[in-house]
Amino acid sequence: MTYSIRQLADLSGISTRTLRYYEEIGLLLPSRKMESGYRFYGEKEINTLQQILFFKERGFELKQIKNLLTSKNTDTLAHLEDHLADLKAKKKRIEAMIANLERTIQAEKGTRTMTTEEKFQAFKEQKIAENEAQYGAELRKNYGEETIEQANQRFANMNAETYKRWQELDQKIKALLLQAIEEGWTIDKKESKKIVQLHKEWLQIADKHYTPETHIGIAQLYITDDRFTAYYDKESKGCAAFLTASIDHWAGLID
Repeated sequence: MTYSIRQLADLSGISTRTLRYYEEIGLLLPSRKMESGYRFYGEKEINTLQQILFFKERGFELKQIKNLLTSKNTDTLAHLEDHLADLKAKKKRIEAMIANLERTIQAEKGTRTMTTEEKFQAFKEQKIAENEAQYGAELRKNYGEETIEQANQRFANMNAETYKRWQELDQKIKALLLQAIEEGWTIDKKESKKIVQLHKEWLQIADKHYTPETHIGIAQLYITDDRFTAYYDKESKGCAAFLTASIDHWAGLID
């Protein structure tokens, strides 16, 4: 069975314009193209489009997807299984969030009481939801679906003591950044190295798979994305840029 470009667009939920762009860059070619310009797609092309959409969902860019589809070494089944595992983890987290919100609403109505542990869990789920709404798309684009889901899960599993330490580190980092700007520190000072060490510890609470390269990559968001810049520049302009420069200088030099 073959489908016109309009039928395929309706079937997949993406626009005909997008399908034409995929053809333009050689990502998805129609099985048949008439002299009149009409395009038709078969089962093979539908399967390819499905793979493209799966890879996009996982945060891959179109150039990467094209390489994956044309590489003989790509294990498509493994990618699909990983994606399924990610979605199941996300489903589990969303279901837990719904349950916590329902308990919170019931507590607000006075129909039940919540333990301190339940309140803390609801708070963490709320923070995850807020972070997803504000930064989720950008983070997934840069680091992939799996990485962000794992980070969210670690945050959801964080106990109160660890969360308190995570908050303390964040406050110390921002206080030192403010001091650095006010006193005109340079990034090669040992005090600047201390900021990077604290930031590394802060990151490792949510991501155990730390690498200097990842640290530097994350820090780039602090100067390329206004939302991240605003977070560190709230007290004084220049804090985000100083943090990024310090991480770029020290990340590969600290234990």
